[in-house]
Amino acid sequence: GKEYSHASATEHTRHLSLLGVDDADAQKHNASGAANKLCTILTSELPLVYAKDLANFKCLRVLSLRECRIDELPKSIEDLALLKYLDLSHCHVRRLPSSIGRLCNLQTLDLSNSRIGELPKEMGKLCNLRYLGLKDAEELEFVAEGLGKLTNLRTLHRFRVCDDKGDTRGCKIEEIKDLNKLKGELSIEGLGGGRVKVIDAEKAELKEKHELIRVKFDFEVREDDKVGSASEQKGLLEALKPPHSIERLEIWGYTGDRPAWYSDTNCGKLQTLWLLSCPSWDTVTGIKSLEELGVSNCPTLCELRSMPLLKSLEIWECDGLNTIGDLPALESLDVNRCEKLKTLANMPALESLEVKRCGRVEQVADDHMPALKRLWLSDLNILKQLPTRLPSLEKLSVNNLPNWESTLTSMPCLREAHFYKCPKMQTKGWIYALLEMAGYDGQAIQLQRLSVWNCPSARLGWKLLEQLPNLVELGLDSESAVLLPSPLPSQVSTFLPSLTCLYLRDNNVNEEVKWGRVPEWVWGLSQLEELKLNSFSEDISLGGHWQCFLKLRKLMLSKFPNLKSLVDVNVITPQQNETTCATDAQQQIACLSNLQSLTIDSCPALHLPQELSDRLAKRLDID
Repeated sequence: GKEYSHASATEHTRHLSLLGVDDADAQKHNASGAANKLCTILTSELPLVYAKDLANFKCLRVLSLRECRIDELPKSIEDLALLKYLDLSHCHVRRLPSSIGRLCNLQTLDLSNSRIGELPKEMGKLCNLRYLGLKDAEELEFVAEGLGKLTNLRTLHRFRVCDDKGDTRGCKIEEIKDLNKLKGELSIEGLGGGRVKVIDAEKAELKEKHELIRVKFDFEVREDDKVGSASEQKGLLEALKPPHSIERLEIWGYTGDRPAWYSDTNCGKLQTLWLLSCPSWDTVTGIKSLEELGVSNCPTLCELRSMPLLKSLEIWECDGLNTIGDLPALESLDVNRCEKLKTLANMPALESLEVKRCGRVEQVADDHMPALKRLWLSDLNILKQLPTRLPSLEKLSVNNLPNWESTLTSMPCLREAHFYKCPKMQTKGWIYALLEMAGYDGQAIQLQRLSVWNCPSARLGWKLLEQLPNLVELGLDSESAVLLPSPLPSQVSTFLPSLTCLYLRDNNVNEEVKWGRVPEWVWGLSQLEELKLNSFSEDISLGGHWQCFLKLRKLMLSKFPNLKSLVDVNVITPQQNETTCATDAQQQIACLSNLQSLTIDSCPALHLPQELSDRLAKRLDID
């Protein structure tokens, strides 16, 4: 007979999977007859029949209840004396029974991403436990004293220092002392609030845990915690010196200044450093091995010194920062809300650059950044110019730059460009820049995605669009584009032969730039696969066109206050006499019925044919 089985079990079955089996099916295939021989059960919905008879599975070594929606473990779990592996990850279990301590052979207990709220003191009896998974168990609030007895532990994602709870003593920092087999990552939480003394932190002997490579110190205070002094916290961090083998270090909510052990001598293998909410940390010394650095909400940080191997840097909400040293190996830089920062130093290897909400930035880079592929600028009030030579740039996003005037100068590899709320931006010189780009290595212009929104000085027109034969996606509003004179519908597809996604938005505030109706040239783009139209106030009907869009899969209509019909018989005017599409309403309904999705928002007068609504069913979304 088979040793491995799905859903049903025989006397020969040793390993049973109930994944995807509901309670009714499990009842049909009750495994109680094979209970005394089963070694493995895998299930994501613990059937009632198995929950009741769990004590009968005496030979069970592996029990996976991953993603089970049970609130508590059956009391009979204590009878599984041979159990070695218990997976409760992604479960709803909030607490473990005290009888968990009877599972003396248990080696793996995975509570990752579960709703576990506390761990009982009986956990200290699991003398053979090697893996205690607590990663992303965000609801864990209390850990009882006893983890220090688990001297065989190899993996302990989180060690939470706790106050006592009634008569139950909470977990103390000195319990780390005997956990000398720990390896991989360890997050030490609860260091704030004055619950840890320096003398106890020294007893933990963290520096002797030589197989740890990732350590996090969390000083963030909890509700009702008292706030410890900066000197007390510095004493704690000095006492919790990590091992020399450390490769990743995170420090959260720490109010002291830089500890003495943070140096090349003691952290010679450190590759990643994250500092979050460390108000007294004023400089990051350049540890030579550092490759990744993240700093957030450190207001006194004023200087980042040269770090020769640093590849990734994120800096958020560091209002005191005014200087970033030379970073020759840096590949990715993300700067956000650094109010004193004015310029960025030389970064020749940089591939991705994001600068947001830095009100004093005057210059984002020098004129030659040979490796830069992605540039995202947002909310920079002073910035007027971009670098003039970006030979590798592929994606450009510019958002809310009130004083910036132009772009697209020597960017031959540009594939994607997005502009939003740039009132002084002009496209007058774009055509010449694009023609120069077209001559680069004899290639056509490679720009594939372009959007221009709320840029009244842009005045983007057909002469520019004609230079973009590879354009796949286009987004425009009437405030940013001057598309006159408008081409005939039959001509526009020759200008934009590759276009498959079109997003248009009208401006109903400024009558001078308002389109009013959907432009006629739109209906000539028969190759469109996605069409979004927004804020056209004068259209009453859009009928007579849909049979021309044989490839259209997504249609979104928003803010058409007077639109009454999507489907009707179109009367061809002399100006439209080149249109050869049939205008039968049934054909229009048939074409619209092929849509993957039709979204209609704020179109109060619109009435859809019942036949179309029935055919679309769940693919229709009306708000």
